[in-house]
Amino acid sequence: MNTTWRLNGRELNSSDDALGILITRGTLVITTLDNHTVGRYQCVARMPAGAVASVPASVTLANPAGPCPLSADLQDFKLDVQHVIEVDEGNTAVIACHLPESHPKAQVRYSVKQEWLEASRDNYLIMPSGNLQIVNASQEDEGMYKCAAYNPVTQEVKTSGSSDRLRVRRKGRVSPIEGGLGVQRSKLLTRVLQGSLGRLLGLGRLKQAGGGPLHPSLVPHAVLLLLAPPGSTAEAARIIYPPEAQTIVVTKGQSLILECVASGIPPPRVTWAKDGSSVASYNKTRFLLSNLLIDTTSEEDSGTYRCMADNGVGEPGAAVILYNVQVFEPPEVTMELSQLVIPWGQSAKLTCEVRGNPPPTVLWLRNAVPLTSSQRLRLSRRALRVVSMGPEDEGVYQCMAENEVGSAHAVVQLRTTRPGTTLRPWRDAQPDTTTPRTPRSRPGSPDQMLKGHPGPLRPPVLVQPASTQCPGEQGQVAPAEAPVILSSPRTSKTDSYELVWRPRHEGGSRAPILYYVVKHRKVTNSSDEWTISGIPASQHRLTLTRLDPGSLYEVEMAAYNCAGEGQTAMVTFRTGRRPKPEIIASKEQQIQRDDPGAGPQSSSQLDHGRLSRKPPADPRAG
Repeated sequence: MNTTWRLNGRELNSSDDALGILITRGTLVITTLDNHTVGRYQCVARMPAGAVASVPASVTLANPAGPCPLSADLQDFKLDVQHVIEVDEGNTAVIACHLPESHPKAQVRYSVKQEWLEASRDNYLIMPSGNLQIVNASQEDEGMYKCAAYNPVTQEVKTSGSSDRLRVRRKGRVSPIEGGLGVQRSKLLTRVLQGSLGRLLGLGRLKQAGGGPLHPSLVPHAVLLLLAPPGSTAEAARIIYPPEAQTIVVTKGQSLILECVASGIPPPRVTWAKDGSSVASYNKTRFLLSNLLIDTTSEEDSGTYRCMADNGVGEPGAAVILYNVQVFEPPEVTMELSQLVIPWGQSAKLTCEVRGNPPPTVLWLRNAVPLTSSQRLRLSRRALRVVSMGPEDEGVYQCMAENEVGSAHAVVQLRTTRPGTTLRPWRDAQPDTTTPRTPRSRPGSPDQMLKGHPGPLRPPVLVQPASTQCPGEQGQVAPAEAPVILSSPRTSKTDSYELVWRPRHEGGSRAPILYYVVKHRKVTNSSDEWTISGIPASQHRLTLTRLDPGSLYEVEMAAYNCAGEGQTAMVTFRTGRRPKPEIIASKEQQIQRDDPGAGPQSSSQLDHGRLSRKPPADPRAG
């Protein structure tokens, strides 16, 4: 196998000292990273069967985006004025840091009380957005705050030229209802609710449950104000971060934190909903104070999230902020076949299933060369059709998909055969004592038809190898398309393999399938003769038996209709290895190993333990 490299589609056949690239034994090293060596790299592997290109790998510079894109220095912070941030005591304060653009993204640092804070500590939370949340703010938190940007690649640090001042307001306020109203005020509230004022307001039926504190939603604003001590004030809940609705894009598998910081007197309670339903029943979410966390995102996490704050003061539902979350997924590409054999003059159709968000772009390649539509090549996002196949169409075909968050590809090897060399299973098959055959008795029994017994190959009862006349002219009927093999290329069984398939298209304008022919053999330097099996059209499963453990096998199969042999589907698989005998300790030693409190034993003590040899399990068991 020979490997080469490409940069932005241009072949790099050898090392280029002037460019700053060194290639040795298939490995590419960039000795000088500059604007000439950044871009998209691909490795191309060339084999006798064809060539395959890797998905692109992008190389960029660790620098900020800006007027000087090749500078390795971080840009300075934009000039800004000092901000004064006020927060009510006991609420959460938010210090925002507008980091300069950097690649990779700069990390944030905060100067707090003459100390640089690099990670969350005490009541200081550094959020992924770069914001600093100061939880349960008190007088001790007042002061100046300054942020800095740190590039983890160049290890440069730039500090903001301005600082933010935090002030914590101390005011008489209604005691937080979540903490209880106090014994005297609780009794007063009960009398108010049960008295004439309560009847006037329609509150007579509201009572404390077991003498405990009442929930804020049960206590109207007017009652709270009546019960507040002289000079106290109450403020409706408001959301202080984020200041407006946000759109968040996250890649599948990454974590997600949605920030929501609210303020009010008394401190409000924050609740979350997704697409109109409470996240309480959404078991993927958890909370960091009032912030919503999803550890590993998936497609189902896309949607509209609503943060609502309420403290029983003001209009319910007035303090709301929305997040529109989009989960981007890297492409996933699958092709039904890994190998395909087409007779000359016939057409081949390759299908490619592509998933991803945003929808990926699709590129078809043959032997690592991009293909374009022509009279014989018909390309679409999901399929490639080659009309009138010939030897020049052989090779490795790739379906390559790419979107903003990744790329992926799948390959299929396509071969052609001369006309007239199609397999005639009943005439060409040689007797072989290892060939599974279908018993003649009870042809309707799937188990009997598929398990097979030793003996010479004979056509199954349901299959008539005699030529079947096609309706009309035989040349107008297309041969059957290659079956779709569903089996995995690996099996845990050491001496058998379950081959499962389905017809590519059933019904329609094509002639019905008469039978299938399955060939398999062990892949060796001098490959063995094929073992051939004939299968009725109604059966889509065959157990290949008497296989060697830990060995590689190849399978070729085709469907036959009145036009003869159809397109060939191929798969390779490896059988499981025979398990090694397992040494297990005696019951006394097992107890010793499971009970750490029993104390360590010396090696001499262990030598006197009884050992038993456990025979390997029968892989066919169960």
